[in-house]
Amino acid sequence: MEKWKSWAIGIGAGWVLLAFLSWHYETSCGSIFGLSCRKLYWSNFRGFFLLRWIEPYQQILSGLLALLGGAFVLVAGREQIKNLNDSKRMERLNQALDSLYAVGTPVSEYFSAVSREDLSQAPNPIELPDSTLIRDLTYISPTLAQHFVRLQNLTVEFFERDNITKQQLNNRQKIMIARSYCLFQLFKQIGKYARDNSSFSPRLSLDEQAFDAADVKRVAKKFELTIRHLGPFSKFFSID
Repeated sequence: MEKWKSWAIGIGAGWVLLAFLSWHYETSCGSIFGLSCRKLYWSNFRGFFLLRWIEPYQQILSGLLALLGGAFVLVAGREQIKNLNDSKRMERLNQALDSLYAVGTPVSEYFSAVSREDLSQAPNPIELPDSTLIRDLTYISPTLAQHFVRLQNLTVEFFERDNITKQQLNNRQKIMIARSYCLFQLFKQIGKYARDNSSFSPRLSLDEQAFDAADVKRVAKKFELTIRHLGPFSKFFSID
């Protein structure tokens, strides 16, 4: 590397010397250190710093400056559009996350109700939320929205089921405990992931995510739940 630097300095110095000699030859001022040449050197030296050498190139420089100005405006415009789009995206995402928490709250409340030890009948079902909330939930993850609708339907079926035996009630209770808690954990972990990651992309595919199963395992152990009770949520949470 040092060798290349030496060569570059030598070539640069040689070019400057040859350029000076060529210019001196064209001026025909006489001896290099003669009085006439020294005056000419000083005049050109002052002209260099006063930018007189630009005058012959004014039109070219004006054109280049115009091009640079246009390029700057174009780049600034694109950056402004990008910032505007990012701002709209974040606003949309925050709105959807607010809806995710709003839909997740009744899921958590249902889990608390169905996991009571003295449960003698099915608790009130989860109400189907406003279509705007479902649309926002779909924006976060279509699969998550589907799981929510399925669970909501299960809570209605459980509530409307008549002539249920004690054994059937206990079995159905375990299923609803397992699935409501798993869904609540999906809501909780996806919401946290979206808040903590600026690169989060909407319409998340759940199959591509890894979920923490520690709390699900704790609940499964407490209520003696099996993979059968978890149903479709067993592919997201392992309780083995």
